[in-house]
Amino acid sequence: MAIRNKIKQVQNKKVKGHIVNLAVSNPCFELFLYLHYSEMPKAEIVSAAAMISMLREIRGGEYSKTNLQEGDYRSNVNIAIDRAKETRHGSNGIPINPGTDAGKLINIILQMEPKRERNE
Repeated sequence: MAIRNKIKQVQNKKVKGHIVNLAVSNPCFELFLYLHYSEMPKAEIVSAAAMISMLREIRGGEYSKTNLQEGDYRSNVNIAIDRAKETRHGSNGIPINPGTDAGKLINIILQMEPKRERNE
């Protein structure tokens, strides 16, 4: 089943009475991590593997999907959120490649975090 069909299956579904909102990245979550270091790419990214390669290149070879270090991204998180706002969406609500809604989710999480912790 195509990823778009899978997303449509859960989009706007209710779980225990609450609407589920998705934070979709196209082609993958690593795009949001990339935005911590660079502007939104202008051209379509052909695959998740290509996006991971771009992230590794901009990070000097450093990136491990299984060992993310918060300190590598925390200081630029607001920059990444702003850059993610450039995302364009298709008529189905899914980000057009390259695009990510992860910034919306991260922003909500940051708003929930106590202010004294955000400033540390």
